[in-house]
Amino acid sequence: MLGSNRALDAATKALVAVYPHFRGSDVAPNALQCYGTGLRVLRETLNEPGQACSPYTLCAIYLMTICQSWLRSCEDESEIGHGEALAYLLKNLDLNKCQGWFEKEMITTLTVVVVRLKIRCLVVTC
Repeated sequence: MLGSNRALDAATKALVAVYPHFRGSDVAPNALQCYGTGLRVLRETLNEPGQACSPYTLCAIYLMTICQSWLRSCEDESEIGHGEALAYLLKNLDLNKCQGWFEKEMITTLTVVVVRLKIRCLVVTC
């Protein structure tokens, strides 16, 4: 799937750069730069009507969410906001265009993520 979507490519590069730091070690400037570039490219892609709800863009959001969780040092409720964004994009996804294995697996994975975050949100507010 790499090479088919700019956001997915940038998110993958960020994930690879951030991975060595997910156990809390000092983050290299290069990892932060890749993460920032990934966010910028993702924002640009989300502004493109034909790309915003593509499975590749959804995957890029998921990878950037993983990067964010590895980079932060304490719990933060921003994950819930990402869940809201993923829920919105999943709701607006044209399921008729999602026939391949990658698309089906992304939809399943992200649906589980959204449900988990929604449950977490309910538990936190109770």
